[in-house]
Amino acid sequence: MTVASGIRLISRHLAALAFLLLIFLPLFLLGRPGALGYDLLENRLRHDFPKSWSISYLEQVGSFFSDNHGFRNALALLGGRMMPALGINSTHPSVVVGEDGWLFYIDENSDRGRATMKDFRGRGRFTPAQLAAIRGNLESIGRAFRRCGVPFVVWVAPNKQTIYGEHLTGFREARGGKRLDQLLEALRGTEDLQWIDSRPALLAAKTNFEGRDLYFRTDTHWNGLGAFVAYESLMAGLEPTLNLPRLENLDPARYEIRISPFSGGDLSANMLNAQWRFRDSKIELVPRFPLFAVDVATAEIVASAGVAIPDLSGWANRAAVKTMVVYGDSFAKHVILYLREHFSRGYFIPEHVIDGEAVGKLRPDVVILEIVERNLASLLDKPKNLDKACRS
Repeated sequence: MTVASGIRLISRHLAALAFLLLIFLPLFLLGRPGALGYDLLENRLRHDFPKSWSISYLEQVGSFFSDNHGFRNALALLGGRMMPALGINSTHPSVVVGEDGWLFYIDENSDRGRATMKDFRGRGRFTPAQLAAIRGNLESIGRAFRRCGVPFVVWVAPNKQTIYGEHLTGFREARGGKRLDQLLEALRGTEDLQWIDSRPALLAAKTNFEGRDLYFRTDTHWNGLGAFVAYESLMAGLEPTLNLPRLENLDPARYEIRISPFSGGDLSANMLNAQWRFRDSKIELVPRFPLFAVDVATAEIVASAGVAIPDLSGWANRAAVKTMVVYGDSFAKHVILYLREHFSRGYFIPEHVIDGEAVGKLRPDVVILEIVERNLASLLDKPKNLDKACRS
């Protein structure tokens, strides 16, 4: 064998060995997704290895490997930079890239993998049985709280595409044919609950606020201005019944509007790992008047009310009288910053299943159930302990 042929033989084997090493190295480094020192901004827990057999065992193993293989973080960031160069706008199945840098989250979990925006197109409608079940759940909650003399309010936070659908390319909106429209029609004439729809206020505010965005372009949530508009619409429904103080806070002229660059949207940073691709702004309303509400430690709430709810939070306000309980998600948290100035005590429970026993212990003057539009199907989950809603 000549030297040249020996070098060629070694080169062939080295190439094969290098290829095998690249294939199996992520497996050898299982459990070290940040092996190269990179980190991802993700707001979810990684999948654990399944502890018992189930029909989805192999799927769970695959999810575990996808979340924990070596170099995962570096490869995800690399993909986020390479895919746009290849003409692929979105590297995540649940994110749609619209016009002018607007990013949208799919409107229901069953869309994962296809991002078809079924509800937006009127293709994800509730069945008659589902509508009847949701109406039954909400009516049972309303009746239970009416016996306690406590108003029950259902309030839906619209999906971003409901307000800014003109930027969602490739999908035609079904006007009046979405699940929220179905639900409103099914609940027509329902007693013992109040429904507050913030869509008209948000749609009107798109032109009333000099073209300023109401939602983050790179995030699923409304910004400070959008939250303020939603707060105004909520207060319009609450105030006639509760006679709340400090209504002058509803005047936007009493706030300074601050706009600053923003690059931490959950869609661009947490899901696409490409916050560098999309420009966004953070819009805040800073009050020009004193605030009275202060946070109350969870331990203090547990000790005084005897409730033990994960992630329960609350506030106290010496300048108000009424009390409230808000069940909801992250959309409600943005609005509570304004809302809590009108209530002496308030509690936020990050959950959508109403627990009558917890409400009975907290003794509010009003209960609000906030739910984002894409999660309306969660209203099919039954409430619990409604027989304990009235605490003696």
